[in-house]
Amino acid sequence: MDCTAPFAGNKKPVSGALRFAYSGREVAEMGKKGFFVICMAVLCLLCAAALAADPEYWVLIRPGSEGSTEANFGYGMWFTSANGTIASSFVTAKDGQFFRDEDGNMHIKVSDYYSPEWITPADGYVFNGWEAVEGAERAEGAEENDPSDFKLTAQSAIIQARWSKSWFEYWITRENSANTCAITGANYDLNKVTEIFLPATINGLTVNRFDVSLEGLRDLSAVMIYKDFSIGRLPSFKNCKSLKNIHTVNHMGIISRKDTLPDSITEIGAGTFAGTKIMRLDMPNVERVVTGVSGAFESCNSLQSVTFGKAASIDSRAFSNISKTGIECTVTYPGTKANWSWDAFMYSPNLLVECNDGSCGWCGDQWTTEMEMYGGSCVHWTQDLNGNLTVDSFGSAEDLYENRKTAQIVRSHNAIPLNAKTLTIKHVYGIDDNAFRNQQELTKVSLPEDLTSIGSRAFFDCTALTS
Repeated sequence: MDCTAPFAGNKKPVSGALRFAYSGREVAEMGKKGFFVICMAVLCLLCAAALAADPEYWVLIRPGSEGSTEANFGYGMWFTSANGTIASSFVTAKDGQFFRDEDGNMHIKVSDYYSPEWITPADGYVFNGWEAVEGAERAEGAEENDPSDFKLTAQSAIIQARWSKSWFEYWITRENSANTCAITGANYDLNKVTEIFLPATINGLTVNRFDVSLEGLRDLSAVMIYKDFSIGRLPSFKNCKSLKNIHTVNHMGIISRKDTLPDSITEIGAGTFAGTKIMRLDMPNVERVVTGVSGAFESCNSLQSVTFGKAASIDSRAFSNISKTGIECTVTYPGTKANWSWDAFMYSPNLLVECNDGSCGWCGDQWTTEMEMYGGSCVHWTQDLNGNLTVDSFGSAEDLYENRKTAQIVRSHNAIPLNAKTLTIKHVYGIDDNAFRNQQELTKVSLPEDLTSIGSRAFFDCTALTS
């Protein structure tokens, strides 16, 4: 066994013997080399410790170049070093604090100092969340959960506020309460407004009144409503002819529920969406749909679906004159047909209302400018869950004056389901061509005495019909 090899250099040991005796020169050489080995070992240990510790990270948070200034919005810089405090998770992290995820990746929670509901003063920009400029990326799932969570991809990073041009400036009046305000006016360029944010707060004040007319903004295409918007009724967007989408946005101004109203909206006022291009809308907490001069969804010819979350009260003509172009529209309603007046969907033959106890809709004429209320067609239908279909018109036989007879006709272009088992027709003068064509489950039909005409192929291909 040779124990001298690490120390003796090229000197060969005595064969078969342990060598413990060294000359003075050899001892000196051993001291030099040993000291060097010890120094190298210590250095390695220090390097290993440094590598084991967290490297220094720094992140610059800046306001962005458009629509903001340092004086208005400020900025911050956060950094951590080897002995700095790092939170255990996003939940425990404070504004500007670092934390590690389950996979060991370093993250930062961006400060909430930028209140996303702030509407900028005169520059027309609105805060629209955060974006990574370099050295970071939005954490997986952050868009839905918390957009202030960024994963660092380098030891230095820049995260910047994002701004959208709204071309819209609100005027506010502070209420008696120290923490509330009313939006009492607005300044905007009619030709440039394409998107509007409805804020929950402005400069830390809760908005509890919205006294601004938003009607007739011809280029407005989207409305973003903050989830904490506290006013129960929406402002009117009547005749905003380009409006297609109403979204709920989270506290960072990012869409959280597409084509959905916030839970705080409980009432839809008269004409709110009349004449718009709204295609679909979910209304989880609406309790009433009001009608005044015009219905809430009147003449929404692009409408395809509306979903209620509650059995709301529906006023007359709320969904009138819809889908003239033949687009089918379904209204899903978690209540009974009794909550729907026959004229709630008048002149909307392609609209189907699906309720808990069946469905209902319109099967009379489409609206024309010559028709007056009750002066034209008023033929509507209801069907229960057993497939019993009833078609009726407004009033009794005595109410159907001679000049209305040509209008009280069941028209063929309608949304009546093709699964009726029985059909009862009341107070109708005529049945249009192909009106009940292809009702292959229909077995029985009851006709009124005052019926004067049945069109060609009105019951064509009703193969199960026996009486």
